[in-house]
Amino acid sequence: MSSPPDLSRLSAHLTANGIDLYAVLDGARDEAIHALTKDVGLPWMYFEDGIVEASYQICAPRVIGLGRKPSAALERLLQAGWGRDWGIFVHATVDFGQLRRHLRTLSHAKLPSGRIAQFRFYDPRVLRAYLPTCFAAELAQVFGPITQFTMAGADPSSAWAYRLEDGALCVDELGLVQQDATLAEAPERQSV
Repeated sequence: MSSPPDLSRLSAHLTANGIDLYAVLDGARDEAIHALTKDVGLPWMYFEDGIVEASYQICAPRVIGLGRKPSAALERLLQAGWGRDWGIFVHATVDFGQLRRHLRTLSHAKLPSGRIAQFRFYDPRVLRAYLPTCFAAELAQVFGPITQFTMAGADPSSAWAYRLEDGALCVDELGLVQQDATLAEAPERQSV
């Protein structure tokens, strides 16, 4: 049996760069997301404009502003949802409203048939598979004001941080389990 992930290490990593941190959550993954969103006392909004139908509120995607420093809300979110594919974390250089508008542009995709479908980019399983397939122009569009996407790896004992460097996608893998009584000090870096 593998060791549980060290979520305090992840929290420190997520808040180390001084850029605003946001959680983009998929309410359809777990009803607990809706309750947690309302209970943490931080700014949050659904992706949709206007009034969200009561029947859709629990499962609707949403974005939560987490700030720049470690917090009880971030710890609670990590404890409850890490490794359960609840969503992703993003660092952004714009305010909450501008980030939400950008995220909304990513939430739909045109299929080859011409039909428009919901694109669940906020599901880490989807984003991990999608980002490495993008061309430079697509990456620029997806990232927009986002400096980094962070999510659980396929195995929640690691976090994957995606960023652009000179237009190329780079992935940093952060190990979250103790090995030989010490934690790995630096994330493993790779270009995709």
